[in-house]
Amino acid sequence: GIAEEIDGNIGLAHAYSELGVIFLIAVIAVGILGLYGSNSALREMYRDDTASVLHLKTSSERLLLLRVGFGEVEQLISAGKPAQREIARQHALLNESNKELEAFRKLHEPLPAEKALTDAMQARRDQLLAQVFQKALTELDQDNLVDFLTTQREAPPALFSDYQSALTALENFQVERQKARFDTTDARFEAMLWTLGAAAAVALVIGFFAQ
Repeated sequence: GIAEEIDGNIGLAHAYSELGVIFLIAVIAVGILGLYGSNSALREMYRDDTASVLHLKTSSERLLLLRVGFGEVEQLISAGKPAQREIARQHALLNESNKELEAFRKLHEPLPAEKALTDAMQARRDQLLAQVFQKALTELDQDNLVDFLTTQREAPPALFSDYQSALTALENFQVERQKARFDTTDARFEAMLWTLGAAAAVALVIGFFAQ
């Protein structure tokens, strides 16, 4: 009779309550997995894109400083002044540029599209070093000032522009991939928030029926 009905209602309330707890646990687990996925995506974005662009830009900036520095060395030599300190700085700049590029290559194993762009940039850079920068440093180290001045004055402008174009293409690839990953992570995080909000609403409904 009435006692049985009351017991049934209590049992039903317990069932609703247990269902609510199970549902909340499941949603929390999904939320944790979503946060973990978002954090993993952010770590990948930094490692593969942000850090890549930083290494590439730093390496390129050192080469630009190297180019400017050779102009300063040329002026000193033309004026008959010593340039040993400036030449030592040129060696340091090239070493720093090489180290930054090496750090970029060690970040991750590139996919075919990125590898093609990296190889193209590396080929243009090697040409620039062999025909201008490294060649000029070797001539300075050998105190071959006449050939150094010739190298500086006859350096083909295309070597610089080709390297810069290849570098820009690689940097643009990194930036676009970073943007795509950020958009994906942002969408995943927003979806997770909506899921948790819906779960809270369902939990309220279950709690109401459990009373």
